Amino acid sequence: FIFLATNTSIISLLAGVSVERTVMFHRWIGYLLLGTVTLHLALQWRDHAVLSQDRSVTFSNPKYRAGFMAWCTLIAIAVFSMPFVRLKSFEFFKISHFLVAAFFVFVVMHTSEVVPFLVAAMTLYAVDKTLQAVMAARTVTTVDIDATIVGAIKIVFPSAACRSASVTAPGQYVYINVPAISLFQWHPFSLTTMLGEHAEICVREVGGFTRSLRALGSQLAAAGRPLSLRVDGPYGRPGLHVPDGGACALFAGGIGITPIIAFVRAVYGLDGRKKPASGEIVWPEDLSTARSVIYLTWVVGYAEYYNWFSADLQAAMQVAMTDSGVPQLCLTVAVTRSNRAVAPPLQTGRPDISAQLRVIADRHDAPVEVHVCGPPGMVQDVWDAAVAAQLRGRRVHFSRETFMI
Repeated sequence: FIFLATNTSIISLLAGVSVERTVMFHRWIGYLLLGTVTLHLALQWRDHAVLSQDRSVTFSNPKYRAGFMAWCTLIAIAVFSMPFVRLKSFEFFKISHFLVAAFFVFVVMHTSEVVPFLVAAMTLYAVDKTLQAVMAARTVTTVDIDATIVGAIKIVFPSAACRSASVTAPGQYVYINVPAISLFQWHPFSLTTMLGEHAEICVREVGGFTRSLRALGSQLAAAGRPLSLRVDGPYGRPGLHVPDGGACALFAGGIGITPIIAFVRAVYGLDGRKKPASGEIVWPEDLSTARSVIYLTWVVGYAEYYNWFSADLQAAMQVAMTDSGVPQLCLTVAVTRSNRAVAPPLQTGRPDISAQLRVIADRHDAPVEVHVCGPPGMVQDVWDAAVAAQLRGRRVHFSRETFMI
């Protein structure tokens, strides 16, 4: 159970599945445990009420009081693990998980038979945390900090800070700890690039740790000083690829563009490539089906967010138009919270994902790889569109990333 949610899980290593995939099973088993304990409590309550004709008798026994308190701690952990809590207050979500210590105490008070199992679980957890601390023990300083972009901050650090650098792939992520903010908080962020000597992350300011990170980064950048941090990772095994003669439909919501940008940079060889001069790039209307095509739809709240990666996207479009050896690129950036005029590739209003994917699937005889990284509503819309295409006999392969661990 605990192994399914740890970074250095032996299950992840043996099965070749990264922690952001196995943590789903961790949640399922957690809910199963809560359901089982709830059923056990209900049956015991019923039996004692039938025998004694007085439900209050149950709480006169310390053993049953402890069992009830164990159930209450499980309820609290389940509530504090809801998606809206994990997304809005990741620090509180992680801290609230330590209520499991109270659960263990109450369970032992309820029955001592569980002690060997609890000792094994805590040992595995301690081993995982020890490995994480050893692997990320070295503190590194940043190479560059860009806090000038609206609503986010870019941090470049030596790629040597990442372990297993030889097996990195676009779309992986790392855990970052900033000792100046907290010695114990580790937060996951997607790598936007990790080629050569440098790695980069882009962090959107949403509150708590990210707000503190942007404020600290802005101060240090203004003073010309580096930021000290620790890095654990990379993690994740993304399977993004472009089918020969087929299409890859990528959908991103807000900061969900970061793993996709890493993929775009790799496909079009942008790392180390000189960026083109700025200027409007008009994408041709007639796409050739003889070449593979990447359709990228990025949904942002404000047009200024496009500047997070505008240089990279413009460079990718230029490479796609001049190099027949790489996939064509069709880019749409949808601005949802502003009605002021924008220039291509930006457009105002929410995109019709269902119509987009229907046109893409009908246009290509080869399989269409569909990948989405964004909020749950967007993921569901893309999933529904992919299922609709499959029901019409189109070959569509769906995959997704998630904001939340």
